[in-house]
Amino acid sequence: VDPVTFWERLSKLHKTWNAERQQDNSVWKGADALVIDSGGLNDDEVYSKSASLQNWLLGIEFTNTVIIVASRSVHVLTDGKKAALLEPLR
Repeated sequence: VDPVTFWERLSKLHKTWNAERQQDNSVWKGADALVIDSGGLNDDEVYSKSASLQNWLLGIEFTNTVIIVASRSVHVLTDGKKAALLEPLR
């Protein structure tokens, strides 16, 4: 996981979200937080928006992981091995 790329991309996402979330016609519909929830592996699923967003932010897909982006914080719920890979982002 590349910290520089992660924070640059998260910043782009966060700026867009903050700028547009209060607009009635926005895709964000006034959301107070963004939740990226990836469940377990599913061979029947051809495309996953959560997996794509994780790949874009982190450069890797973390199954069974939840990323919560709030206005002033980011929280990640995952297992110990994956959490260790995210340490450089602190």
